[in-house]
Amino acid sequence: MVDNKKLIREYVNKNGKLERNMYFAVLTSLKLKERGTAASMSNSAAYGAHLMNGEDKIIPEKYNELVALSKNIWKLRGQVIEEEPSNDLRCPLCNGRVHIFSDHVVCDNNISTSNRSCKFFFNRTHSGHYFTKEEIYLLLEKKQTEVIYGLMKKDNSTFFSAFELNAEGKVSFVRKATK
Repeated sequence: MVDNKKLIREYVNKNGKLERNMYFAVLTSLKLKERGTAASMSNSAAYGAHLMNGEDKIIPEKYNELVALSKNIWKLRGQVIEEEPSNDLRCPLCNGRVHIFSDHVVCDNNISTSNRSCKFFFNRTHSGHYFTKEEIYLLLEKKQTEVIYGLMKKDNSTFFSAFELNAEGKVSFVRKATK
C-alpha cells in the first residue's frame, strides 16, 4: 500500500511549504479516494475537515488549492511502482507486458502517451478491496479470483463476490459467486 504521508512530504519537499490544516485536508482526501470515494466527494469532505480545523467560512481559493494538491499527489501515487514489469504477466488484449503499479494495473502498450495501442487498464481498488499481487495473477492467468469477502456497497454494507476479467479486459463481479 502507498504511504500517503510520505507522498505528501515528497511533494512538499519539491514544491514548498504546506500549512498544517491543508496537510490534513489533503491526507483526508487521499484516504477517501483510496477507499473508492469519487474525487469531488473526497475533496468536499476533506475541505469540510479543513474548515473544522479553524476556518469559519468557505474560501474558494483554499478549496481550489486543496483540489490541485490532491490531484498532483494522487498522480504521484501512480508513479510508485510496486512491481517491475513481469515477463510472465501478459495483457489479455494484445499480449504485451503488464505493469503492476501501486494503484492500477496497465499494459505496456497503454503507458506510452504517444502510441496507446492497447486499452487494458484497471484500478487496484474495487468496492473497497485492494487487489493483491496474487489476485492480479489469478485475474490475468485464470480470468477469475477466488471469492472475496468484505466488499463494500455505497451504503457501507458488505457483500462477497469473486471478480472476473471479461473479453474486453474489464474487471467485474462474477454473477453467481459461491461460498
